[in-house]
Amino acid sequence: MILSTLFVTVVTFAILLPLFFMFNYPIYQIILRAAIFSFIAGFACATVFYAYPFVKIKERRRNIMTNMPFGVNHMAAVATSGVPPAAMFELISASREYGEIGIEVKKIVDFINIFGYDLLTAIRTVAATTPSQAFKEFLEGMVSAIETGGDLDSYLRQEADQAALTYNLERQRYNETVSTYSDIYTGLLI
Repeated sequence: MILSTLFVTVVTFAILLPLFFMFNYPIYQIILRAAIFSFIAGFACATVFYAYPFVKIKERRRNIMTNMPFGVNHMAAVATSGVPPAAMFELISASREYGEIGIEVKKIVDFINIFGYDLLTAIRTVAATTPSQAFKEFLEGMVSAIETGGDLDSYLRQEADQAALTYNLERQRYNETVSTYSDIYTGLLI
């Protein structure tokens, strides 16, 4: 980020200096204008570099929230058939239908298969780094259900129902918002 910002600042200064010189400004104005515009370009570059990770985190969080009801429902269906949780995560990670959920589950599988973590440690590690608070709570609840010897099938079914309800409410709210904007637009247009 720092190197790119400095590079953009220097290159902008080097390009603007002869450009302003062609307009026959006094030398102090040429240097001052080139310096101001190059600092603005450097600041814009630094801002883009700084904001980009936050944009990606927000995009991943939205993708997880969108795909969570479907991924959790699939997990509940697989767990109901009696498959162990580690194999359930492998099945979910092999499916590319769930976007960022699949990537997060793939991390759990990699922690187990490549790094040799046990299932609970792998789930806790992914829960600590996931950008979605809802998915983090889901994973922590799964760890709690496994540790206490609770029924993982019923927990997953309950979470699938809750995620589906949340998804439906979010879609309904979105549709109402679009309808409101549509009414405003129609009213202003008429």
